[in-house]
Amino acid sequence: MADIYTRAREFGYANARLRATRPQLIDRATLDAMCDVGTMDAMLELMLNTAYGAHVETLRARHTGAMLVDRAVMERFSKKVAQIEGMVRDGKKLPLLYAATGRLEVYNLKLLFLEAIEGGDYASDYVQVGATSGKKLERMRAVKDVELLKRIVSDMGYSIGNETQKYAQIIDEIEKAYYERLAALKALCDDEPEVRTYLEKLIDYKNFDLALRAHKFGSKVEYLGGGSVPKDKAKKASAEGVDALVKLYGLEDVYEKSKGDLSWMEELYDRKLMAWITKSGAANPFSMAGIIGFVKRLDIERRNVRSIAVSKGVLKPEEIKPRLIM
Repeated sequence: MADIYTRAREFGYANARLRATRPQLIDRATLDAMCDVGTMDAMLELMLNTAYGAHVETLRARHTGAMLVDRAVMERFSKKVAQIEGMVRDGKKLPLLYAATGRLEVYNLKLLFLEAIEGGDYASDYVQVGATSGKKLERMRAVKDVELLKRIVSDMGYSIGNETQKYAQIIDEIEKAYYERLAALKALCDDEPEVRTYLEKLIDYKNFDLALRAHKFGSKVEYLGGGSVPKDKAKKASAEGVDALVKLYGLEDVYEKSKGDLSWMEELYDRKLMAWITKSGAANPFSMAGIIGFVKRLDIERRNVRSIAVSKGVLKPEEIKPRLIM
């Protein structure tokens, strides 16, 4: 493992830049204020006094209301992630950023196939990150031949079989490839123990989801390798019931908060993972964990602001606030 001086040289520049940016992150008081104001225009006025202000000003000539909030949030997030990618000067470790952006890349791929197979225009829903951004994303969206799109996506590392035709099957194969890529990234984590642990936690999350489905629907599932929980133990716990699964994965607190709602339990589990990497990253700034944690912190902020905008006028402030990720 590299000593602290080597790690400081590797990540000192990025750490200094990110520390300078932290005051620009939206605090809980501002999020609460966004929930409390009665109109979208009032929420936008609050955003003008944050790091989103310049983006709101630039985009308000083309968008209004919730769409303006959405565009401003997406633009800031995408540009900030691109800037952070440029800060990682160790080319061997740059692929580890996939731990922070891979899920969003997969989200974009799902939208691409949804457009190609079922039609519709999801332009406003794409997140400009990773290999699915900018001009490349535009070119991929222009591909309406599903077989050609499958080959393009397979060449990106998300292998899709020739016989796979249905949308749900395509998505399952993309998801499987995503977690296989996470497991492969562990080989780059010799001196990044926090990142290795996070990758294992992400794979555990998927296996927990698979185990829940097996228990609920009696379906046969193929558990993923690379997590911290052995596959045979996950299979055994699934057969025993939800309580056994919860205990195996150490999710007693999440299960209690979910009050038996399995969908909400999965969401709370996801939030627990994000909280872990952001806290771990803050405690280990001279590492890739620090950078990944900051990207996830930006992602949390993106999701919170969008959630408030979507809920405005539909839910009361006291109903919106508990849904925010903290």
